[in-house]
Amino acid sequence: SNASVIEYCIIEYGDVHNFTDYRGYGGAIHANFSNLTVSHCILRNNYAYWGGAIFVNQDKSPAISNCYIYNNKSSRGGGGIYCWNRAGSVITNCIFDSNQCLEPSVSYYTGGGLSAQTNTSVKVINCTFVNNTSTRTEGQALLFHSCPNARVINSIFWGSPEKQIYFYGTSAIYLINSAYRGITAASGSPV
Repeated sequence: SNASVIEYCIIEYGDVHNFTDYRGYGGAIHANFSNLTVSHCILRNNYAYWGGAIFVNQDKSPAISNCYIYNNKSSRGGGGIYCWNRAGSVITNCIFDSNQCLEPSVSYYTGGGLSAQTNTSVKVINCTFVNNTSTRTEGQALLFHSCPNARVINSIFWGSPEKQIYFYGTSAIYLINSAYRGITAASGSPV
């Protein structure tokens, strides 16, 4: 019930990608409560089924700030971070670098750097996404799937030649004061 803080840590080489249930959620951190702050951490070389570095469980809202999220991968969604049903995390001043989503078939399971799905109110503020990739064409860096209250503010997306951001069932108007190289709406056409 008290606040928990993870700060100034290096969390690396967590590998839970062979589990398809909750044990495969979050290669470094599985956030299953809201009263958590993760800050000034390096999360690198982790591998999970969902959320290569961090998995934010449904209805949870941990704060994530000033972290370097590097070279993580997921089998299904969110190479760096995956935020699930109604999650409300605020992610600020983070660098998402060279993360991968290896989803083989479902177009809206993607997000090389970050994936937020189903009514999340995730806020991404002052973050940099560079060289993140997905096996799916869309969402090389970011996927918002059916997230009418999610926002991306003052952030940079770079590295892949196109389709960095994928808004599936979410309006692109929630991308505010950001620089990007390639954005795709649910129809698959650039906006």
